[in-house]
Amino acid sequence: MEVVLGSVDLCCALLQQTLHFTYNQLHVSLSENQRNELLAKYLQLPAFTVAVGSLSALAEDYSLIAFSNGEQQAVNSLLTHAGIYQSV
Repeated sequence: MEVVLGSVDLCCALLQQTLHFTYNQLHVSLSENQRNELLAKYLQLPAFTVAVGSLSALAEDYSLIAFSNGEQQAVNSLLTHAGIYQSV
């Protein structure tokens, strides 16, 4: 399955598998539209309130790197939407 958000094509197989496992374990039944909406919302999670200022302050003295076991497209989307992509 592929999720398309505007002009950004996000194929996030690992994220899809993780969410599929979670709602199956919770015995939650979701339609395809609901699954797509959940994925879209996940990819637009906001940063914690203190993150932007803290990362900016750290970036003055350090090189910042984002580590994740997520797929690069999903991580880039999350960081960009949260407004912290340029910080890391």
